[in-house]
Amino acid sequence: MSADKRDRSRRGQDPHREREQARYESPIASREHILATLAATKGPVDLERLGEMLGTDGDEDATEALRRRVMAMQRDGQLVQNRKRGLVPVDDDALVRGRISAHKDGFGFLVTEDDEADVFLNARQMRRVLHGDRVVCSIVGTDRRERLTTTIASLERLRQEVVVSYCRLAGVSSFGARENESHEVDPEELRRFCQIMVDYTAMGHFEVYQRIIEGKERRGAVKEAAADVYPAIAETTDHLVDFNDEHESFAGSEAEVATLAEQLPRLGEILEIRARLEDQILAALAR
Repeated sequence: MSADKRDRSRRGQDPHREREQARYESPIASREHILATLAATKGPVDLERLGEMLGTDGDEDATEALRRRVMAMQRDGQLVQNRKRGLVPVDDDALVRGRISAHKDGFGFLVTEDDEADVFLNARQMRRVLHGDRVVCSIVGTDRRERLTTTIASLERLRQEVVVSYCRLAGVSSFGARENESHEVDPEELRRFCQIMVDYTAMGHFEVYQRIIEGKERRGAVKEAAADVYPAIAETTDHLVDFNDEHESFAGSEAEVATLAEQLPRLGEILEIRARLEDQILAALAR
């Protein structure tokens, strides 16, 4: 049997087909069957491919019904969709429920309903929710070690975004060339830079350093590294937060642009110092 025919044959394997027929004039695959089909497939599957696997392709009504059912399953936390629109079933054990608490600087938290720690949400994630929303989210990584690895990778990725955004703001070709090239400030990049920078500093504090600050970190190497460098990291945080607050109402006047241009070399130096110090703690955490 060909792979296509084998996929199509799954349409008749829905154990809840009779239940769906009793509910709907034009029954669609049950939620259970959709989840089982996706779970048996290697990797994410987009809606079109899922329709082919369930045998709804070519039938506009059935395709629309499947689309609506998939949307409902996403809303109820049974499915998630990645950036390439691939659908992935959610492990209920990895779900966290709670309410959204928004911060004035764009980021926020999922305040959980159980004893789990609150979940940090960056500004991009917060664009999909509002303060006070009750939501269900999926946490990547089922144990603390795996979550820590994911957090470190996310922090490093955000830091790289800060560097790229800084170069665009300062009008330099690269971060390393900032001391040799003349700065041509692009005020339009300021808001984007500040948002990424706030996400970066907030994630570092709430997802990495707060555990150390509160004395919950037991590993000696991490505590030793933190004792050596965290006070200096905290100073860079203060500097970055002050920079954001100072330019929060930036209007692009000649005086404001001139002040911004004067501050950028020092800002680049602060970012470089922070990255160097931060790497010492992240290396200790990754061991």
